[in-house]
Order: sequence, then C-alpha cells, then structure tokens
Amino acid sequence: VNLVMGLTLHQHSHSHGGGSLESHSHEATGRSSSNINVRAAYIHVLGDIIQSLGVLIAAVIVYFRPDWKIVDPICTFLFSLLVLVTTFNILRDTMIVLMEGMPKGVNFVDVLETFMSIDGVVRVHNLRVWALSPDKIALAAHLAVKPGANTTTVLKEASRKMYKKYNFFDCTLQIEEFETQMENCKQCQPPKC
Repeated sequence: VNLVMGLTLHQHSHSHGGGSLESHSHEATGRSSSNINVRAAYIHVLGDIIQSLGVLIAAVIVYFRPDWKIVDPICTFLFSLLVLVTTFNILRDTMIVLMEGMPKGVNFVDVLETFMSIDGVVRVHNLRVWALSPDKIALAAHLAVKPGANTTTVLKEASRKMYKKYNFFDCTLQIEEFETQMENCKQCQPPKC
C-alpha cells in the first residue's frame, strides 16, 4: 500500500500541464510549485516505507541473533532522526505561511530598491511582503511620488516591474503624493536590515 501511495503522490507532485500552448501563471519562478500537503504526505509515506524495511531487517537480525536486541532501539532512534530531518523543510515552509513571514528567495531591500528606481518615486513605505502559500507571495506598498508625477504611469511601471522581476501572486500598490512630513514619519522609514 505504501509503495502505491508513494508512486501516486510522487507523480502528483509533477506537472499538470494540460497541453495548452498559452499559459498565465502567477507562480514565482525558482520556487516549489507543489502542494505542501502532497509534499508532506509523500514524505510521510516514504518514511513509512523506509521504517517498515528497517523494522523487518531488525526483526530478522533479532530472530537469528537474540543477543543483539539492541538493534531494535537503535532502529527506533535512527527512524526518529529520519522523521525529524525529512519534515524540517515542510515545517519551515508551513511556519513561514502561518506567521505571514518573508518568503525564501525574496530580498526586502532588493524590492525596495526596485521601487525606488522608478521615475517619480520619492519614498516607499508600509512595504509588506508575505507568503500566502509556499509558492504564492503577496506584496503591498505605498509609493510616495513627487508632486506633479503621473500616478497612472508610476502605478503601471511599478506593477509591471514587480510582476516581471518577482512574479508576485498578488501586488497591491497605493500611490500618494510625497509630503515633507514623511521624512520624519516612523511608519515611512524602511526597516533597518
């Protein structure tokens, strides 16, 4: 049963490309696009298979060499370590999503500098980047533009750059005119990284 489940789950973690010549995806390149639940189930089944084989080998050893009973607790300890090691990445990815943390592979300062490179942007504040799932990342930011700047052009350019460079799943931007009191506003200051 574990072998069938392992093969099924392993195949499910591959592509579901329906043969379409055209695609529209918001999945970030370079990040895992497999479902975290399928990954967890696959690792669980794989661990069960390895543990079953280990218990079988330990049972054969103890059957033929009863004085080697120590093999059983050693196997238990080794399999406990195996479970901890194999579930660490899934636990980390899950905690990043649950805690709305900064996703792997996204550099906050790089995102900030990308916004600042847009003509007309004077200040970026309330910049938030968080994981909706391991492969879907959201962004929200306020862009303060110099007085007289074309806000529509700035918004289009900022959105284009964010989707092109980072491929965020969701990007919410608010454009506002720069005011001098933003210089001293604590909320308007970038975090000290």
